[in-house]
Amino acid sequence: MFGNTPLDRLKLQQIRKWFHSFVVAGNDEEVRKSKATANRNFATLKAMLNLAYKEGLVPSDRAWRGVERFKNPDGSRKDYLNPEQVTRLLEVSDGYFRDLLKAAILTGARYGELCRLKAGDLDKSKGLLNIPYGKTGSRTFPLIKSTKVFFAQMAKDKLPDAPLLTRDGVSPWGRSHQTKLMKEAVAAAKLPSSVVFYTMRHSFIADLIDQNMNVFDIAKITGTSIEMIEKHYGKLFKDRVIEVLKRTTLI
Repeated sequence: MFGNTPLDRLKLQQIRKWFHSFVVAGNDEEVRKSKATANRNFATLKAMLNLAYKEGLVPSDRAWRGVERFKNPDGSRKDYLNPEQVTRLLEVSDGYFRDLLKAAILTGARYGELCRLKAGDLDKSKGLLNIPYGKTGSRTFPLIKSTKVFFAQMAKDKLPDAPLLTRDGVSPWGRSHQTKLMKEAVAAAKLPSSVVFYTMRHSFIADLIDQNMNVFDIAKITGTSIEMIEKHYGKLFKDRVIEVLKRTTLI
């Protein structure tokens, strides 16, 4: 990380350069996620260095005290698409990108999870889509009739190890392959420029909340935790509770 530099020789510039090295170039969501990673890694490093300072192993904490963390990269989600906006986005998209976009809209799966899906991950007999390489581990997604038909079309005539979703009929999608296509589709659909591919996941989860699915089931099928849903989508739950309270007839 810092080579063989002794702790008492660490410089502010060194730590700041390391901290910023975690930030990637990409779309807004990729940058946001990388900043959140940078903050988490810095928090771990800072805890270790503070302990060394407390134990008298270094004379000063100036080298890391001056590093400022990124503000609120894990903040609540701002962009949610309604059905009409989703329809517009699909209408201006076509080909393999439209398939990828639709898969995200139907499942709320992350881009990386969709990229790694294989044709064999579709279990048509049980009506399940296996997502073996999720961020929080493997999970299964239950398919209704329309989603089962869609994914069956994606898997048609493919060997089990072939990519379920491709960018050219053969090759799997890779890192940032969708970025330019997404920006073009967002502009063509006249949506806010802040809308990114990850917005499909936000919108999916927001819609499940709007349909009153319980938070445990939402967390299970989207591969996240209840705590993360409450943190990022808490306002939506609050709004739903307020609407119910307005309709109460007890008093």
